[in-house]
Amino acid sequence: MDLKEAIEKRISRRSYTGEEMRLKEKNRINGLIDRINRTTGMSIELIEDGSSLVSGMKGYGFFKNVKEVIVLKGKKDIKNLKEKVGYYGEIIVLEAEKLNLGTCWVGGTYDRKSKLVDVSEDEVVVSLITIGKVQENTTLKENVIRKMIHRKSKSIYDMSDCDIDMPDWFVDGMKSVVRAPSAINSQKTVISLKNGIVYAGIAMDYPFDEVDLGIAKLHFEIICGGNFEWGNNGVCNAEEKSDYTYVL
Repeated sequence: MDLKEAIEKRISRRSYTGEEMRLKEKNRINGLIDRINRTTGMSIELIEDGSSLVSGMKGYGFFKNVKEVIVLKGKKDIKNLKEKVGYYGEIIVLEAEKLNLGTCWVGGTYDRKSKLVDVSEDEVVVSLITIGKVQENTTLKENVIRKMIHRKSKSIYDMSDCDIDMPDWFVDGMKSVVRAPSAINSQKTVISLKNGIVYAGIAMDYPFDEVDLGIAKLHFEIICGGNFEWGNNGVCNAEEKSDYTYVL
């Protein structure tokens, strides 16, 4: 399975089997995390028994049998930290998909006081990702939750702004962006193609918008190539190597 196939296959999974990941799987994920941390200066880590981080969650949580949790954190002074959490966190999500592991992004509903997470004074936890073994098919409970929290998916036209008819390569990229996970499935990122320039922006009126922007940028890059500048309305330079290629 390549990254394109992983994007097509990925859905959020909240019910896990309770089995531990195999050593080979842990090594793959930890190796990727190490490369990301060296590249970005972040301090992402895999917690092998992170069930207490998500236990008792309200709202959209409803997790079952969670064991492993990825903590996405870094120093507060890292520029565009939230966006980088989205971008590189989604790289981990897609790698997990290639290993047939389930994942789910977790926003602000986890237990921030947990002693399981070692956070220094100059660091901040931006988000979590649950990860682990799942049944091949989604459970009835997962299907019910999915219907509860997922509004109708937006179209590629809702999430794009072009001054010409969309070329085929741009359509393919937008199909990938539509499949990108986002907070409460808001799908607020807009990819623009104007005067021959591609750039990505978001409203920035919700705490996790920057995370969603990073995820959407990655999805577009995987399909279309190029490399987005960091930040809101960052331009995609088609001649530069995508950031995700440095860690895979």
